Amino acid sequence: MKVNEFREMSKINEKGEFTANGQLIEYKKNITYAEKVNIVYSVLENSFDAESNIYNRISIDSILKYLILTKYITNINFPKKKTDEGTIDNVEEIVDICFSSGIYQELIKNIKNDYEHILFLLDGKIEEQKEENHFTNILGKIVKQIQDLDEGKLEEMAKKASKLDVFRKQE
Repeated sequence: MKVNEFREMSKINEKGEFTANGQLIEYKKNITYAEKVNIVYSVLENSFDAESNIYNRISIDSILKYLILTKYITNINFPKKKTDEGTIDNVEEIVDICFSSGIYQELIKNIKNDYEHILFLLDGKIEEQKEENHFTNILGKIVKQIQDLDEGKLEEMAKKASKLDVFRKQE
């Protein structure tokens, strides 16, 4: 198979359509891997609560729904709201309307493989962050304990450690 033949197999940005409440909704059947990764990073970036050092699950849910809707649906002019910085998408209204009208659920049925892939990437990244936070917390506690030791105790611990079999030279 030649490169061009291989590329022709792609279904990226292929269009599909479904009807919701009598309205024809057009959507992309698939998006690129990079777009999926961007969705994951945007969800995580916008749902992390730095004060609590956790991801806000409600934010994860609403931002994920919003990004999926806006990345896949191609023929809807989504509602905007004014802010001090300008006009932006009204995330809450978009999610509310699409969820209550059945648009979101129908879209998910039609992009099942892409949706599952995005969830897989998101779950993996959240798990990775949890592990990183766990090790950072442990390391922070160890550093704090070492800082709390006075010089005499530190020397005493070093002498005891040097007597352990693990630190003795093998003869």
